[in-house]
Formats: sequence, structure tokens, C-alpha cells
Amino acid sequence: MEYKNDYVDLSEIPKINGKNDWKNSIGKQIRGCYKGINYLFKIIDYNKSNQRIIVIFNNQDYSIQTNYIIANSVKCIISPQKRFSYSEYKYEIGSVVNNMKTIDRRRSERISIVKGLNKTVKEKEYRRKCLICGYDNDSDNNWTTENGMNRNYGCPVCCGQKVIEGINDIPTTAPWMIPYFQGGHDEAKQYTCTSGKKIRPICPECGRAKETKISIFDIHRRNSIGCICGDGYSYPEKFIYSMLSQLEIEFIYQLNKKQLRWCDNYKYDFYIPKFNLIIETHGKQHYDKDFFKSYKMQQHIDNQKKELALKNGIENYIELDCKYSEFYYIEKNIKESILSSLFNLDLVDFKKCQSFAINNIAKEVCQIKNSHPEYTTFQLADMFNISVGTIQRYLKNGTLLGWCKYSAKEERKKANDKSVATQKEIQRAIIVKDDNQKILGVFVNAHRLSDLSEKVLGVKLLPSNILESCRNDSQKSVYKNMTFDFIEDYILL
Repeated sequence: MEYKNDYVDLSEIPKINGKNDWKNSIGKQIRGCYKGINYLFKIIDYNKSNQRIIVIFNNQDYSIQTNYIIANSVKCIISPQKRFSYSEYKYEIGSVVNNMKTIDRRRSERISIVKGLNKTVKEKEYRRKCLICGYDNDSDNNWTTENGMNRNYGCPVCCGQKVIEGINDIPTTAPWMIPYFQGGHDEAKQYTCTSGKKIRPICPECGRAKETKISIFDIHRRNSIGCICGDGYSYPEKFIYSMLSQLEIEFIYQLNKKQLRWCDNYKYDFYIPKFNLIIETHGKQHYDKDFFKSYKMQQHIDNQKKELALKNGIENYIELDCKYSEFYYIEKNIKESILSSLFNLDLVDFKKCQSFAINNIAKEVCQIKNSHPEYTTFQLADMFNISVGTIQRYLKNGTLLGWCKYSAKEERKKANDKSVATQKEIQRAIIVKDDNQKILGVFVNAHRLSDLSEKVLGVKLLPSNILESCRNDSQKSVYKNMTFDFIEDYILL
């Protein structure tokens, strides 16, 4: 049979009332001729809403409106411009979209239910591999459609939408969170640390299950579940606390008007007298104006605190960016701050800072009290550089949890008895010697020595530790590389 140019044969298409029944034409063939060349198209789909049919030709799919076929316009299908063609792949193998590299592509079919009817939908899909984490979406047959590529879809693993064990699961990225899960490792591996899933976590310190559910993301962000046994201090604060302790630098934690009157009603995270330095660890509420409603108020307070400190002679005021309570984030910001020029940070083991930051200071206080019941709350406060009131709170909660034995009434009696016994000691004169037994000075009493210590000896001394050394306690006979003894018959001239 001979065909004329631009001729289309629709004889196989079924008719209804003399009109082409495209709905029932799937599987039928259309013959045509264009510029002396015969063509054969097979109909594989029809979309009634936009009056388009999909035909296959030379193993490629083409979409064309039915009115073009009726108008005998074969060229609209086979024209090089392929105005209505969606048969060609848009993305080549090797192309990179949002850090995902295309390594293969294919055509697929899926069944879609439209108005209660099953409809076969053909799609072009791409196998891709993440250039960041290495995730291959062929591993779970999760190939990306061309529509997804057009929308700039990225790696589902890197953005936390998909959990792959060994890549972005909690045991891999944040193993410290495992004890919070009632199901342990097996439950933790099902989630990423940024998951919004709410769970009833277990406190790793006291073993209590939280009564209310908390999202996994919040546990990761706060490094805590707010249990009664908690120490109340943030991850960044404990991180800096450990760093300064490792550097063996004298510092005051939570500086307030009890130490320096000018502080008024404000508290400052860390004060280092040697450098006349204050360090403030600023969490997310200091930066995120969209997340926190009190952002403007927080900014106002920050400015007031800084202005007050500088007005009262503080030479170095550091506001450390601790927006994220994450090891590498805080370590990086410490090293990029002026702290790196003031301190020798090579002496700091930042992994120890991380370990200390996720530990519970309250539990440590209780353990020491349990091992040394003779220690007073004042001694523990000096030991940990925190207030007596905080120590008392830790010990009360620790007693409820069985970590130690503490009675405020007994402690007061013990303190009163000791106060009577030490009252005379407080009034006694003290002689100070270096490690070579060279006399460095004689002072009227421990409190006077403490007041003058920085000026005369270049280091801050605490009265309680001075008296302990004077009593020749074998563990505290040497304090700050110096020895202290009571001296009799001292006359103040």
C-alpha cells in the first residue's frame, strides 16, 4: 500500500458516534507518511484531561495532542524539534545535581489510581550516588524520577530523610545518645539525630523513664532530657569549664555580685582574673530570631551585660558562638577566637572536653560526697567552682536517687561544730613558704592572706584551702606550690 506525504491512517482507531475513541485506542496503531517515508506508531497511553496520546516509535515515547493527529500532522511527532516530546532523557550519565552524580538511567512503569481507575504511568528514572556520603539510591531501589531531578532533589541520607546504618544513624553520628533509648542500640539505629520522632527516653544517669515524650532532635540539641538528676549546666558551659581546667587557669564559674559587686543582678559564665577576661557561651537563643520569641530581649540583655563589664574595667570580653552544642562546631569557634592567642590550646585535649560536657557534674559531686562524707558543701563548692546552693541541690537530689547520703540538718550541725573548732584558727597568723622553704610572707590571718594573694603572690588563694594546708593534711600540705603554717607570737606592727 502506498502512502502520500503528510498522510495519517486512523483506520485502527475505534469510533463512537463517528468520533475517535482515544480512550479505547491503547494498543492500536497509527500509520503515516512524511516526506516519502512511512511511519508506524503504537498508542500506549491516553490522557483525557489534556487530550494527549502517547505513542512509541523507534523505542522512544512521544506525546502529542490528538488534534494534531487528526490534522494529519505526522511531523509534530518525528520533527527534530519534538515540541511535545518527552522521550529523551533530560540528564546525561555523569551529570551532577545537588551533589548527586547520575550513574545510570531507565524507564519504568507504575500504576496510578485516577478516579477509581488504574492507570499506567511511564516515568524516566535515574540512579544516583551522593558525592558527600556515598549513598547509592540503587541499594534500596529508590531511583529518582526526572521530575525529582527537575526539583533539585538532593541526597535523602544527608538531609536526614532516610536512615542508612553506618552512615547517618545515631550509633554512627551520635553514639552518646544510645543510652537514652529504651530499646538501646537496636532502636537508636532506626533514627538520625535530627529526627522529629518523639520518644520516652531513659535518663542514662538515674535510669528513670521520662513521663512525657521528647523529640530526638531536642535531646540532641540540648544534650539532655531535663531529668531531676541533671546538673543544670549547658553543654557549652561544661565544654569551656573542662578546657580551662586542663589549662590549669584560675577562673570563677558563674561570676556574680558575691564575687564582684559591679555585676549587679547579672551572672557571667566565666571570669579569668589573670587576663581580666570574661567568656560568655552564647547558645541558639542569642542568634535565632525566628526560633525564639525572646530574641530581642536576649539581645538587649547581652548588650547590657557587655556594656556593664567593659564599664567596670574588663579588658577582654568574649561572646563565644555556641549556637550548636556540637563538638566540632564549638572547638572550631574556640580556635578561631582570641582565646587561641591568650592560651596555648595545644595543651587542651578537646575530646576530654566533649567527654566532660556530656557527663553529669551532679553525679560526680554525689560520688565524691559518698566517698568522703566528711567533706562540707563549702569544700565541694571550692572543688567544683560552683555555688554552695547548687552543691546542696545536687546532694538533696542525689540522696533521693540513692547516689549519696546527705542531711542538711546534720551538715549544719557539723559545720557549727567545725566552726567553733576553727574559729581560733581563723584568727591565727600564717607564714607562707615556697617549695624551697623560702619565706614569701607572713599574714595576720587566712582571710587577709586570701585578699592580698593575687597582689603579693600572683595567684588567688582560698581561705578554706589555706587552713587545710596549715593543718598539715597530707593531701593538702602543698597548695599552689606553696606551704602554709600557723605562726605563734605574731605581732602586727
